Amino acid sequence: MRPWSRYTVARLAPITLALALGARALSTALLPLTDATEGRYAQVAQEMAVTGDWVTPRVWMNEAHIPFLGKPPLFFWASAGAMKVFGENEFAARLPSLLSAVALLWLLYHVMRRYGGTGSGLLSVMVTASCGFFVAVGGSVAVDMLFSACVAGSLLAYFAFISEPDRLIRRRWSLLVFLLLALGFLTKGPAAVVLFGLPVLVWTVRWREWPRLRDHRWIAGPVLLLVLVVPWFVLCEARNPGFIKYFFVNENLLRFVTHDYGDAYGSGHLYPRGSALLMFVAAAAPWSLLGLWLAFSRWRAVRDACQADRQAGFLFLSFAAGTLFWCLARQLLFTYVLPMVPLFAAWLVWVMRGGTARKRLLTLATALVAVMAVASVACVPFLQNVKTTQHSPPPSRPRAP
Repeated sequence: MRPWSRYTVARLAPITLALALGARALSTALLPLTDATEGRYAQVAQEMAVTGDWVTPRVWMNEAHIPFLGKPPLFFWASAGAMKVFGENEFAARLPSLLSAVALLWLLYHVMRRYGGTGSGLLSVMVTASCGFFVAVGGSVAVDMLFSACVAGSLLAYFAFISEPDRLIRRRWSLLVFLLLALGFLTKGPAAVVLFGLPVLVWTVRWREWPRLRDHRWIAGPVLLLVLVVPWFVLCEARNPGFIKYFFVNENLLRFVTHDYGDAYGSGHLYPRGSALLMFVAAAAPWSLLGLWLAFSRWRAVRDACQADRQAGFLFLSFAAGTLFWCLARQLLFTYVLPMVPLFAAWLVWVMRGGTARKRLLTLATALVAVMAVASVACVPFLQNVKTTQHSPPPSRPRAP
């Protein structure tokens, strides 16, 4: 019998994925901005590209251009840069999200192929790419896919760090962890460090892996993070006094404590505590249903596998800790659980070691990806007349000399 990786479906899967990504790229160019969030973030990037002010993001509100200090600028830099190259259009505004999705899938493939065994890389990618929510956010004007690439990428890099036997290569993975944490901080702030630190801390304590920490790049890594992150915060505070207090206190502390946290750019989204669990199940569908079935029908085998296998335990904690963290909050969005989806896919593939089960999983995932490709194009005629009703583009402004 031929190895599993040589089955026809394994050869068709990459082709199907490439076509699906091409279809999603086409839809990003043809679809108008379809909601208020897309309108706002596209306008912030457009304002940056037009004025040439790359320090202070600005938004059009209350008939005025005001500083938009609710998010760091990395996504707006990327979107504005794309507008400089491709023009001020929907494709350019969405391009950073699409490229972030591709980069995350590539890293997931590389890590799982190297450390997860035969077929793990391709299967993990196909499971992730067949989640409708991942596909939808991967072609939208939102910071969440870039943030997910940074957070999930840092945890995948750490997974590689704990799995790699070669010390020199481990230290390279360590440096990548710090780089992705810096980029995540510049995308959405300290949430990147929290979502990374929680599973790493619990895993290290649970399996007493303190000696492994010695191999981290404890000088070059933190220096790289500080060099990338600190300058913009200093410049933005100098130009917008009070920014640091508002960003760290209101946006990243009070919003998780009280509903009326002083949001300067709209109203908070209030949900019952624990809603993040349901959001994650929906975001990772249909595979979350398979995960729930495993949890209830084979919970002892899954539990024993995660306890006996340190790598499986780390992957489980990577998505479970982040989901539980958001369960404590009432101010949240559906997209907050997106970084957990590829980590869940990696865990699911890791625990399903049987060749027959994996073949069936890949077949179904490939079929779903094909459906996503068709849906990405088929939805265009129905959404082309949709217009954003909030945060419409501002009056044209003269470009900075």
